Amino acid sequence: MLGELEPCGCRSNPYGGMIRKSHLLKRQEDKDLILVDGGDLLYPTTPMPQILKKQAELQAGYLLKAMEMTGHDVVVPGERDFALGTASFEKLIKASKIKFLAANLKKKSGTFLPASTVIKRGGIRVGILGLVGESIPWPSDLKVTSAIAAAKKEVPELKSKSDVLIVVTHQGLDEDVKLAKAVPGIDIIVGAHSQSFLQMPAQIGKTTIYQSSYRNQYVGIVPLHSPFSGKGHELVGLDASLDDPEGKPSKMGEFVAEFKKKITELNDKEEVRLNQVEVKNPEAPENKFHTFVGCAECHRTQFDFWRKTSHAKALHPLLKDKQFQNKECLGCHSVGLGDPAGFSSVNALAVLHPTEEGKKGVPLGAEELAPFLKEMAEASSMDSKVTLKRDESESQPLSMQLARIEKSWAPVQCENCHNPAKSHPFSGSYTKVVEKNACFKCHSKERAPEWYTTAGQPDWDKIAQKRKLITCPATPSPSSDDKSG
Repeated sequence: MLGELEPCGCRSNPYGGMIRKSHLLKRQEDKDLILVDGGDLLYPTTPMPQILKKQAELQAGYLLKAMEMTGHDVVVPGERDFALGTASFEKLIKASKIKFLAANLKKKSGTFLPASTVIKRGGIRVGILGLVGESIPWPSDLKVTSAIAAAKKEVPELKSKSDVLIVVTHQGLDEDVKLAKAVPGIDIIVGAHSQSFLQMPAQIGKTTIYQSSYRNQYVGIVPLHSPFSGKGHELVGLDASLDDPEGKPSKMGEFVAEFKKKITELNDKEEVRLNQVEVKNPEAPENKFHTFVGCAECHRTQFDFWRKTSHAKALHPLLKDKQFQNKECLGCHSVGLGDPAGFSSVNALAVLHPTEEGKKGVPLGAEELAPFLKEMAEASSMDSKVTLKRDESESQPLSMQLARIEKSWAPVQCENCHNPAKSHPFSGSYTKVVEKNACFKCHSKERAPEWYTTAGQPDWDKIAQKRKLITCPATPSPSSDDKSG
């Protein structure tokens, strides 16, 4: 699930989210459900960037509570679940009612997670064993042993206590196949790690292997019978048909809204960091980013084009989804987040020049900056009058309002594609020609699946079409007859 309580709004027609999963589960006629998850549940990546750590741990706690609310029984951890370390992982699972299992993952200093559990539902005893992969990079304070050896030890005893035996793994599809071939007696393997999308389960002897993609986009439903038949499996996509009705949030909808509020409160507490020291050395790190207001001073033709593109409107979807103070989202909707020379406060997406000597510049949050960006995009020329702050009644020409801004870290802009300008135009590392791979920093397979083929490779023809929409025009070169320089 990679830490998602709701699907990322950047994806077109996004699937997933705990609100949709809760509705799907409520609609099941058979209420004797056993819910299992194969790991990489809590976080999207490891290691976790420093600027996201507090937010990520808060989000992981809420995600576990949401899993409890929907009745999840068992999770086998993945390596990303340790993105904040083993101690943080143990703190989170200690506060949860969900059973975390792993027969072959131990702490070097002693015991860690139980190997298995038996759950009785609908008159059927279901034994569940947890296994993880040996080749996966686990934290240094943990040790992993052979999954097959652990299964050979645990399966016979667990089988004697169960009518149906499930092994939940985090090791990848290829290793699941090896496990099924090597260890008899397993009815079901629910796998993860390789993020395989098995629309039809794999049958290895009497063992059936299931994987249901990733990011909670699909839920696999398997009817359990004793003896287990493997028939009746279906994959259900968590699409918009499972959303809350407009204006009528469910209990899970209210919970997700509470989470967003907590994220805002957490990031609101951070001190607004503004650099007010005059930078005399042009190579100093404080002078690394110009932001679009600096670029616009010389590159007016390019600025006039950019301000009307989707990149210049990138802040608005975050306001619509109330995610404008979520740093995980802001990272791809701004420039310089978490960089020592960039910004760290969600309440200072832009900074106005100080109006008096010795005073600090005025920081602007998303709700103050977004109306200006909207007017900037709609302005017919640099002389068009726009407003910059919500409490400012007097509008001024766009060129004058730009001059009031010291830095504007949002939205997506020149330095996202061309790299930080540093001491440009005198020297620097900016890139005039944007590499075609530069887009993938944000337009990844997870966030922009429509940019990729069904095989997961970049669709270069489609990407070329997308790039045309945001590629700035070149500045015309002076003619040979032009003596003005």
